[in-house]
Amino acid sequence: MPQHEKDSKFEDAMAEFASQINAISKKFGIVDKKLEDMGDLTEDFHKQTDRLEDLYMKDIEQRKTYFNE
Repeated sequence: MPQHEKDSKFEDAMAEFASQINAISKKFGIVDKKLEDMGDLTEDFHKQTDRLEDLYMKDIEQRKTYFNE
């Protein structure tokens, strides 16, 4: 096989490889963004459940006070 054919095949293979690397990089970027969004949702969920728990405990204390009087 002549050298110019080898060079051409090598360049084609490298171009395909670069294309695949870019596609993989883009997919990992999407996954990273989705994980970040899920982390934000989880953080908000914990804040809201903590708030609800506080309200629930206040309600219990108020009921104890009401029924003990």
